[in-house]
Amino acid sequence: MSATRLRLRVQPGARQSAVVGRHGEAWKVRVAAPADRGRATEAVLSLLAATLGLARGDVKLVSGAGSRDKVVEVAGIPPEEADRRLASAGSQAVVTADRASPETGPPRRGDRMSIDTARFRGELLKRREQLQGTIKHHDLSGASLLDETGELMSSSSDNHLADTATETYERELDEGLEEDAERQLREVETALDRIENGTYGRCEVCGLEIPEERLEAIPWTTMCIDDARKLGG
Repeated sequence: MSATRLRLRVQPGARQSAVVGRHGEAWKVRVAAPADRGRATEAVLSLLAATLGLARGDVKLVSGAGSRDKVVEVAGIPPEEADRRLASAGSQAVVTADRASPETGPPRRGDRMSIDTARFRGELLKRREQLQGTIKHHDLSGASLLDETGELMSSSSDNHLADTATETYERELDEGLEEDAERQLREVETALDRIENGTYGRCEVCGLEIPEERLEAIPWTTMCIDDARKLGG
């Protein structure tokens, strides 16, 4: 069976990957991957293979590696059947894809996302409880350094001076731990708010969906790894 060639109009950086429908003589395809180092092209080829029920190796790029207008070649399927399957996928995905398009502006409460927010809410609630326990454990109740070490400071013995240094170090360590816990607690609370308003898992810099593996490592993060590296986060 001869290979079938398909013309595509690609929109990278969408909220959701989908075959949308016809775009003139081409098929309009949206992918979540950015147009960066061939990631969008690879996402398009993988999406087409899945949509057409083909192996990834049966879908090859013919032209348009650096362009939104691409031509791909698919093996093992006649043109009429390829068009039928793409049209079927487009009719099912068009509403969701339109809602997920960056052209619609910031995400709204109720927008569909691929992230399991219920699972991450559970992780964040668990982390919040841990942090609150840490803060309570290290809470110094407003006692000043002089209050805690005053008795030791009143003596001039070398042993007491050494004890005072130890007390000072431990106090500073406790304060540092408490400050870190309080900062992270604020980030966790913000992440929980983002779940409620429908923006959780969206990079606040580029607007793309944060990969799930990054959220699994840092559930309270607000940036994708690329923007975090750029901004030193």
